[in-house]
Amino acid sequence: MKMKQLLALTLASLALAATMAGCSNSGAGESSSASNPSSSAGQNRLEQIKQAGKIVFVTSPDYAPYEFIDLDKMGQGDDQYVGADIELAKYIADSLGVELVIQPMDFDSVLAAVSEGKCDIAISGIASKPERAEKMDFSIPYKKTSQQGIMILKENAEKFQSVEDLNKPEVKVGAQNGSIQMEGAKEKMPDANIVPIAKLGDGVMQLQAGKIDALVIANITGDGYCETYDNLMMADIPWELKNDGSAVAIPKGNPELVAEINRIIEETQEKDLYEQWLADAQELALSQQQDQK
Repeated sequence: MKMKQLLALTLASLALAATMAGCSNSGAGESSSASNPSSSAGQNRLEQIKQAGKIVFVTSPDYAPYEFIDLDKMGQGDDQYVGADIELAKYIADSLGVELVIQPMDFDSVLAAVSEGKCDIAISGIASKPERAEKMDFSIPYKKTSQQGIMILKENAEKFQSVEDLNKPEVKVGAQNGSIQMEGAKEKMPDANIVPIAKLGDGVMQLQAGKIDALVIANITGDGYCETYDNLMMADIPWELKNDGSAVAIPKGNPELVAEINRIIEETQEKDLYEQWLADAQELALSQQQDQK
């Protein structure tokens, strides 16, 4: 692994951690409900957002090309966060005529922020599963289900050729905490040593360092890491996780906001905007990966 590559990946993780610390230690970026606690008791959050002039959006920016940090803009506030999901959040804010306030955090914290009403919306490749719907509301899907896979070191290509090869107590399989990848790993590999990962960048570094043997990850994201790091590959192992696609997560009990976001998503679908945002984000992510080589 080249030192420049490791440095870039480490800096991205440190930037996310620093931003998270800043969010937790200051009042900046509080959601509209934070300034008016009664919103959780049934007030119209959509109207509160418009009155406050801002919408607080949480995401886990370690999931290129959906949400990630632009290394050329690292440290430049909200401008450093890019990707197709970020563009969708910007479009929602623009459509509502309000400012977008981005709060980065790890994926598990994203889910907690929504279920606890500490944000207005979350967009972070979140699958609208029934068990999650008990704690939060969801928009219609804005993206179809992505293909999932397993990332390994190339040197282990012969060793890991099937789920059975991984489903052993001595094999450490990483997956992002709270994600469908984690759920799938536990379901399909109950005998493996499943290791929870807070941020995907950390998981990639653990795989590089030999601290885990495999990492469950979306193919499109894994392919990007494999483009950057020559010793990584997506294993040729059939791996299917069923879900209805990614949706915007919204604190429970806000039907007006759900309806308005559904309208906005339908508008993006009519204009085929998300696919264009995704293509642009893939191009940027690939460019950055080539620069790191």
